[in-house]
Amino acid sequence: LTVATALIEARLITGNQHLARWPRRIVSQTWTDKTFFDAKMQEQAKRYAQHNHTESNLEPDIKNAPGGIRDINQIGWIAKRHFRVNRIYDLVHLGFISEFELAVLEEAEIFLWEIRHHLHRLVKRDENRLLFDYQREIAAKFGYVHKEGESPNYPIEQFMKRYYRTAQQVSTLNEMLLAYFNESVITPRLPSYERKIEEINEHFKLVDGKLAVQHHKIFSENPSAILEIFYLLANRPEIQGVRARTLRLLTLAAKRIDQSFRDNPMHQALFMAIIRSPYRLYDTLVAMKRYGVLGKYIPSFGKITGLMQYDLFHIYTVDANTLL
Repeated sequence: LTVATALIEARLITGNQHLARWPRRIVSQTWTDKTFFDAKMQEQAKRYAQHNHTESNLEPDIKNAPGGIRDINQIGWIAKRHFRVNRIYDLVHLGFISEFELAVLEEAEIFLWEIRHHLHRLVKRDENRLLFDYQREIAAKFGYVHKEGESPNYPIEQFMKRYYRTAQQVSTLNEMLLAYFNESVITPRLPSYERKIEEINEHFKLVDGKLAVQHHKIFSENPSAILEIFYLLANRPEIQGVRARTLRLLTLAAKRIDQSFRDNPMHQALFMAIIRSPYRLYDTLVAMKRYGVLGKYIPSFGKITGLMQYDLFHIYTVDANTLL
């Protein structure tokens, strides 16, 4: 798998153009879409397990932890192998990724690369863990310096807040885009595949056990559906998650949550019904945070999203501790 991944990244520097096509051709002949996808996802699951399946560790590994550089690489490796493209940008024209999603990934990659550059210069070796010992100096490299009247640790906490928010964006896009690849490329080609659809109501249906919108304007025409989707997740344990296309629409719709949305009695009742759920409350609230809904619906929670305390008494960020 390591060799196949390296061959996918093969780039011609100089030499025979015809021979330069062979590394990827060898991978295509040796691995199917499904075997490569399954192997890479298993590899990612092992990597996540080593970091407690969270982006919120206070001394994160910026390369290997969820939301790190490897999560961006993973999208590229799986998509490049199938679509036969050299750059993630080419995936925009193929409809696999949107311009907005590409911009988020590129900005995150530059930020993570810059942190890694400063880490290596500071430690004088290959080091990807952003340990407490290094955070103050690297925060200063990004312009986060102590000012009079501030807590001495305020610059570090602001720098790390930017890191955690970036990591959450990357992790969410990794989950969404790879789920989309699985749902649109891998699963429909399975010999025994038969799509199973179960109607839930006028807003949602179950497709292969996952929630999907009835049409792409559901959230714009019925804003209450933004909370309803989490009510269904929290109260119907047979639901296995949310379809990737629906997640894309949901993350965009969450940005439009405002004070009138919060003041709506129907929305308040829906939120309280989620809180009273007998099942999966923690998982549901984590999903609400992950897809940008919780921080918009409760602005005070939005302020602590990605916030850390620079001390040895905590393991995770404030928002992760609060939800736990």
